[in-house]
Amino acid sequence: MAPELVLEQLGQPTSTDLVISSLEMPDLLVRLGLCRLGAFDFDGTLTGKQQYATQWNRLDIHLLPELQQAAMDDREQYLLRKKDDDHHPEAGEDWWVAHIPKENLPCTEAAWLSRSIERYARSGMTQAMVNAAGRERILRPGTSNLLALFEKRIIISFGIEQFIRACLQTNGLTADIAANRFRFDEQSRLIGYHTNVVASLSKKTALERYMTIQGFKPHEVFAIGDAVTDIEMMQPDGFNVLLMPKNDHDAKWVAFRRNHLPTLWPKITMILVSDTLNTMVELINMARRR
Repeated sequence: MAPELVLEQLGQPTSTDLVISSLEMPDLLVRLGLCRLGAFDFDGTLTGKQQYATQWNRLDIHLLPELQQAAMDDREQYLLRKKDDDHHPEAGEDWWVAHIPKENLPCTEAAWLSRSIERYARSGMTQAMVNAAGRERILRPGTSNLLALFEKRIIISFGIEQFIRACLQTNGLTADIAANRFRFDEQSRLIGYHTNVVASLSKKTALERYMTIQGFKPHEVFAIGDAVTDIEMMQPDGFNVLLMPKNDHDAKWVAFRRNHLPTLWPKITMILVSDTLNTMVELINMARRR
């Protein structure tokens, strides 16, 4: 049985945002008022919809023409796996390779990361290219105000540390970052990456290590992301937000209820249906004024 949900509409009638939760608004605000550490996904959460959906999509434009198709094929296979959680393996010579089980996802992501970076290096990618791509990244409205509300901020991403840092610096923002670190030679040419990678299922480990280093308890942690893989990093006693864009939240909500609600809903404090982070900023300020 699905949990009882409380829906709150916030904002002006022409631009209403929606909060979906199993808690009443007063209880949400009490929980939110305890948060001192902010943990954020990057692509799709702090960045809104734009021409290149992810950091990897943006960097792929620098690939040599003969490597672009291979990169597209790899990404398509990865995305198909993410949509194939209910698939039941079948017999045949592809019984293993045709479907990637969740338990093997970290290995798959690390292999995909390695192949992607190898192609970037063969294409002559430099640190200047990565930094330039990060500087042009457009942040979601409300991002600066949201980050400013927390004593400590950590961005946890399957993306690239240098890309994210360049974006933050361009926007006058600071945050600690757990992401994949590219390695460059003395001429600033890409030569590899640090092997302690951040993949979907290691986001939880990254956040827990950061909490230990900084001395935060789970109930003091605010975490927000836009994908099921972001829910994996969220603390059971934290304030956890799943962000859904307005234009496709109906389809996402139906898919979430069908595939993930029974197992993941206990980790989610609220779902925010919005194209900005301004409503989240408003809610935090309301909580701290109480």
